Amino acid sequence: MTSPKLATILPLLHSDDATLRSQAVITLGQLGDEQAIAALCQTLLNDSNPEVRSNTADALGKLAPPQPAIAYQTHKQNPSSQNPTFKP
Repeated sequence: MTSPKLATILPLLHSDDATLRSQAVITLGQLGDEQAIAALCQTLLNDSNPEVRSNTADALGKLAPPQPAIAYQTHKQNPSSQNPTFKP
């Protein structure tokens, strides 16, 4: 079951406002709830804004299981592009 905090924040990942998306991923990283990992991985792979992707990589790095760590390292090596080969 998704926590009320996650249920409130996750929809913000689809906002048209990049600043709002960035704040949402930062907040998810601070919450430390592993239920956010899949949504964060999708944001890292699909968001068009480099700042949002960078903040997402940082959030995933805080959660630290192996899959986010791979996404984090991949993004840090090439932050200006999306990585279509990584699948969470």
